[in-house]
Amino acid sequence: ALALLDLRFNSLHFGDYGDHIWNPLLDACTLRHILLGSNELLADSTVPSSAAFFDNCPPSTSSLHLSNCWIDPPLLSSLASSHLTSSLVHLCVAHNRLGSDSGEALADILAKCKSLVSLDARDNAIRERGATALSQVLRTSFSLLFLDLGCNDLRDGVVHIAGALETLYVSEEGKAKAKQQRGHLFSLVIDNNRLSRDTLAQVHDILARCPVQIVMDL
Repeated sequence: ALALLDLRFNSLHFGDYGDHIWNPLLDACTLRHILLGSNELLADSTVPSSAAFFDNCPPSTSSLHLSNCWIDPPLLSSLASSHLTSSLVHLCVAHNRLGSDSGEALADILAKCKSLVSLDARDNAIRERGATALSQVLRTSFSLLFLDLGCNDLRDGVVHIAGALETLYVSEEGKAKAKQQRGHLFSLVIDNNRLSRDTLAQVHDILARCPVQIVMDL
């Protein structure tokens, strides 16, 4: 039974969907992990073709890796509208330089993926507005344990992220989450975000009160 599909570094794009490559592979009902990193998924493709791809991924899919794939915020919106939001546990969209509008699209995914444990959005040019959108969702993201926002441009937006995590862990649901973690810390990666010393100190002070492990600039 096929559980892992690794098609990284193959110059594939969503326009190939429906040919001899995608159909037999996506029909594997036991498929859980799909790795498509370092392809050119949106080259010569459209959002409808990516939507068709997501909709035809098996409901067992729990991990989706789309790092360095030329994707954009509309594609993230397509993913947020697919059935994968009910099964995804791990999502990687790192190194796509998604831009300042990607924070809102990622927040939409995070709000809908109630079982998501890890989100890797490293190196996507996310700015303060995107951090604010993500922080609003993080307050109720009870399943998430790993968030990589390193190498973006969050600046003071990191304070909103930290405040959201503080709010999460002081809520009754958050306290229950902390207990369920059984010693496992929430990992927040925020290195290389042009943080000032004052911002770093403020974030550290906020998160010192929470079961959160921080990776940030020193």
